[in-house]
Amino acid sequence: MPSAADLNSVAILGAGTAVAVGSSGNIMRSTAGGQTWTRRYDSPESSLNFESVDFTPDGVGVAVSSSGLALKTEDGGWTWERIRES
Repeated sequence: MPSAADLNSVAILGAGTAVAVGSSGNIMRSTAGGQTWTRRYDSPESSLNFESVDFTPDGVGVAVSSSGLALKTEDGGWTWERIRES
């Protein structure tokens, strides 16, 4: 699990749910108010650095890396797909 120092952005989805992104291509999701986290995207590119994550009120989200890769989720951060290559 990444430490807080490895995270660059956190989006709060409400009711104790949050999604965090950071270094090593990690996207993490918590449904326990941040007490426990589950890895939801694990990039094979260890140098991938996600800089930002944001969501609409209906659970559609985008995560963007410093190299220009963009991922999209339509289920509140459970699954992610590439929408723009770096």
